[in-house]
Amino acid sequence: QSCALWAAESQNSKALRYLADICTDTADLECLIAAANKQNQVEILSYLMDKKHQKFKVKRKSFEL
Repeated sequence: QSCALWAAESQNSKALRYLADICTDTADLECLIAAANKQNQVEILSYLMDKKHQKFKVKRKSFEL
């Protein structure tokens, strides 16, 4: 969490991208997204949201009779 805040505050997009690549759960990625959002970094925020959707896809429920 502190790494995400540091990277966002220093506007280090390489560090944020690296942290996003090594995230293993949604909580870590959500922390990165929140930090980027707090600093109003729209470009990296878009990248992080795309990475979240790629890594942790929502499973669609289907109903069969």
